[in-house]
Amino acid sequence: MDPPMTRRELQRLLRELGVQPSRRLGQNFLVDRNTLHWMMRQADPRPGEWVLEIGPGTGILTDRLIAAGANVVAIEYDARLVAYLERKYDGNHVIRIIQGDAARTDFDDINRTHPYKCMANLPYSASTNIISRFLATENRPGKLFLLLQSEMAARLAASPGSKVYGALSVQAQALYDVSVLRTISASVFWPEPGVDSAFVEFDLQAQPIDPVEYRHLAKLVRQAFSQRRKKLINVLKSGVGSHRLAESFQALGLDGNLRAEDLTVDQFIALARRLEIRDAGFE
Repeated sequence: MDPPMTRRELQRLLRELGVQPSRRLGQNFLVDRNTLHWMMRQADPRPGEWVLEIGPGTGILTDRLIAAGANVVAIEYDARLVAYLERKYDGNHVIRIIQGDAARTDFDDINRTHPYKCMANLPYSASTNIISRFLATENRPGKLFLLLQSEMAARLAASPGSKVYGALSVQAQALYDVSVLRTISASVFWPEPGVDSAFVEFDLQAQPIDPVEYRHLAKLVRQAFSQRRKKLINVLKSGVGSHRLAESFQALGLDGNLRAEDLTVDQFIALARRLEIRDAGFE
């Protein structure tokens, strides 16, 4: 297997393709061999396994997924890189390349039946949207391995009581065991991003809540964290009603003075079930 491109090789290829890396699109290309090999060891793709790759760029990770025997579906936003990848993998039947915006993609439309993993280097501006879309899918990936800005990684793995614990923390941890595997220096990318990144593993729980129940939970936690300085019971009463909330808090042994950041993921799930969110007025 050829090593990843050096900075100079990458720069030359992108010039030939007419690609000027875009900060808006989060186009920071991995150019460090050791980091790439380590990421592959964590993901451990197997022969015949389906892998969804978001943002393949010039295909340095894609090459290794194919070499491992995986069936790859790669979503790339940049039309020039899509054209390059189509030429590069012309005649290779284990890869499908899709030009599109992952932040607007229905992942169930791509794969409704096969168990799969996802690997992605997500731009900060789109990471919340993309992750939220994965969480809401019917056919959830068994594992996700995501390169994220370190701030986002901290939010996803945060514990109750933390300043960065929020709606996305609860939504992700209701379905997945979330682990920050390693901080990744900005120096392994070209161009270098302004902050460090982190490699995060999402491991689907053995018995996650079902998609319908997940949607009810998501509505609840978005409302709960919309005014995180206020008491939770006051934030939620517009969607449920004070009496119903008081009964539910009492039944679950929740103090009326608690704020959203004080509840565990399991307590949020129990509250969503108790309130039967499908009938409540949350947006």
